[in-house]
Amino acid sequence: MTRARACSSSVDSSRSSGGRARLISCRERLVEMARCAGWSRSSGRFGAAMPAQFPLFDSSPDAVSAGFLLLVLLGALSGCGSRQSPEAERSRTAPEALLELTVTADRGPSLRARLVVPEELLAGAGGPLDLAFPTSLAGRTGFMDDIHGISATDHEGVPLRVLSAGPGRFLLQTDGRGPVTVSWALTPATRVFDDATRHRAFSDGDRLLASGFALMPAPLNLPLSPRIRVTLSGDIVAAGLPRDREVTLSELHDAVLLAGRWRALDHLCAGELLSVFSAVPVPDALPELICNVIRAQRRLHRHRQTWTVLVPRVDPLNPLTGTAFPGGHILEVPPEGPPLGHALVELVAHEEMHRLIGHRIRPAPRSASDMGWFIEGVTDYLALLSLSAAELMPPSAFASRLDAAWRAIAGHDVQDMLVFSHAPPHGAEQRLPYDVGLLLGAIIDLGLRSRGEDSLGAFVTWLAEQPRQTRASLTTARLMSLLESRTGGDWTAVQRATATGESLASLLPALSDIGIATSVRSVTVMDFGLRFDRTFRNTWYITSVVPGSPADRAGLQRGMQLASQPVLATHRTGEEYLSVAIPSTPGTRTIVLRGEPRVVDDHRLVLVDGERLSRYLRRGVLPEPERAASPPGTSHPHEFLGMTNVNRLDLLRDRALSDPEIPSAVRNFLAHGSPLEEIRLDPFGRWHHEGVRFTNQRLAALFHRSLERTTAGTWVLRIPPYTYPVLVDLTGHFVTRLRLNTTPPLAELADGTTVSIGAEHLVTDGARFVALRLESGELARLVDDAWRSVCAALESDSDGRLHLSSAAGPLTISALEHSPASTTPLPPCPARGS
Repeated sequence: MTRARACSSSVDSSRSSGGRARLISCRERLVEMARCAGWSRSSGRFGAAMPAQFPLFDSSPDAVSAGFLLLVLLGALSGCGSRQSPEAERSRTAPEALLELTVTADRGPSLRARLVVPEELLAGAGGPLDLAFPTSLAGRTGFMDDIHGISATDHEGVPLRVLSAGPGRFLLQTDGRGPVTVSWALTPATRVFDDATRHRAFSDGDRLLASGFALMPAPLNLPLSPRIRVTLSGDIVAAGLPRDREVTLSELHDAVLLAGRWRALDHLCAGELLSVFSAVPVPDALPELICNVIRAQRRLHRHRQTWTVLVPRVDPLNPLTGTAFPGGHILEVPPEGPPLGHALVELVAHEEMHRLIGHRIRPAPRSASDMGWFIEGVTDYLALLSLSAAELMPPSAFASRLDAAWRAIAGHDVQDMLVFSHAPPHGAEQRLPYDVGLLLGAIIDLGLRSRGEDSLGAFVTWLAEQPRQTRASLTTARLMSLLESRTGGDWTAVQRATATGESLASLLPALSDIGIATSVRSVTVMDFGLRFDRTFRNTWYITSVVPGSPADRAGLQRGMQLASQPVLATHRTGEEYLSVAIPSTPGTRTIVLRGEPRVVDDHRLVLVDGERLSRYLRRGVLPEPERAASPPGTSHPHEFLGMTNVNRLDLLRDRALSDPEIPSAVRNFLAHGSPLEEIRLDPFGRWHHEGVRFTNQRLAALFHRSLERTTAGTWVLRIPPYTYPVLVDLTGHFVTRLRLNTTPPLAELADGTTVSIGAEHLVTDGARFVALRLESGELARLVDDAWRSVCAALESDSDGRLHLSSAAGPLTISALEHSPASTTPLPPCPARGS
């Protein structure tokens, strides 16, 4: 019996079992309907039946209760309270939504929406129709400020009376005959954060959903069929919305986000405006430490704009989590957890150092501008990690973060850790000595090259376990002495530098030696001559005034208290000015400072020899394996080994340009210099986009089903009418599950197909993988449950040959062609329970 039929039967039987006249309660019916839609009462989560674009449910008690309240409020749509629910066809009982998106240069995106509720859902409603918008249940106030002109009409076009029943809730007076159409206009994501307005943001894979997008009074436990008509403008076209078909809600979300029309609370950080959405209290201005964190992230991501979303987290077992995105990050913090500054620094030290350096920074940047962002970002992150970790984190957190960063660098195939000397950040003298921070960076860099990984890892762990006061008082000499006594590596160069007072930067190669040049250009900036900061009691004060500056001429002095954070604004003439509020009796006095142009030197790093840089980055790492040539289509594992992704992208572009099976439209846009985005299938069957691993499993499954290889050997995704070249690290086929108790044994592939396993079809290279040779001759690597099945069923005969036991007899595991020996051991099995 299928799941849908079983659910239907259980609901029907609960209504009429034993001839009982008792009606099932409204709450029980809704819980059963939610279960049939894939919702679990225990976890509060929807399963596969839940649309991904409505991530309203999570494991928090508040979210579960809010989600269930939504189901109850929408009970009228499902006929709750009646003795018998409508038995109409599914398509006829689906509310239909029509969205019309308009984007203008001055007002940004706006949406006109219509929701048509079929007559079948109105039958037996027993009174006014109660509609609830999900955002009102997400704890957001001021909801009606985003909705304009809500109205409703019956099937004859006669206006219906609309009554407000609270934020985001409406009552419609209807006689239940004919469909009802509800219309409204909404400007998405335009609320500015203040004490009375909260932005609730959700992370769904690679997508940010703000509360403005949860615009449907959608019965999530019922079918919903959205149709979207889009009026396009230039920037929304650039965001990727198609012209020739209706788009999905997911595409609409992404397009509006990419169109750059977000409004948020703007924070002034050292003259830069940073956008922040938040559902937790934040100060009107960010401390300088946080500004440095976000600015470093901006450089590391090579984005000139960044956003930060702060959302509350109620799970006490996981007090802080973060999710990084190319344009910013989402940070979950507990309502009464550590201060915002500490939380962001911890996010940088753990999530960003581990994830970005481990997966996103490429050893050979694609352009000179990329090289500049790369070096500046890594340098700032190293400084922030070493300068702030010991003081802001407890010993256990410092241990895990620093050790995780080290192990990611030493254990991963990451060769992109650059440590360069630069001026200490402002205020560094008030924290750990800056030289200690640079020393930690030099230790990591030199440790890779002296092969002292084990001892260095143990030293980092030991250092993290020391009391905070001990770590904060460390000097360079003391840290050097501890390093020498506790590790077995060769630290002669470091010791000599610290003994003679040399700069530790002298231990690292000159930029010119590794293919990087510096350029200096003059830029004009507006300077007000004023520096200010905030105390722990949320009062603002002036930290410095430049002599002869506009601030000095206005009479402002160092140490003077301010009534609020100075505000940077632009006059209608285009002139920038700074508004400074000074406490006065009575009230406050406002001083307007007009900036003066000042010419400063802007130092830039440019890549002049990518090969030389790549050679430096790969020092101290295992030698590259020799590449073995293989004919196209064999998916031999040695193909592409020892090449960076950037080299492979160039090779993929060249191959696609000369491949006649690639559509001409794709070859034309590549020939005209259009960028080829990196879509990569890694050796374990996981998809990545620009270094970011897919979290949407449905999208990953679609890519597995759509992956093909041309006769010339080019891997492509074919999702009609689109074709796009992709990178494949090892093979395009993966076995996710083995059925060894059937005859013949079966293998389930990642693309959803099932194939039989012959007695001689399994092969191994003896070092990294076991694979199934398909009828086409290509290899399908065993991963996930399939790999664990190998370890559980592995046996060997008297000659030492390996095989798997199955219901059809032994399945021999042979040595792969080109492997070092005819009989090779298997790679190590995973630990039990992993």
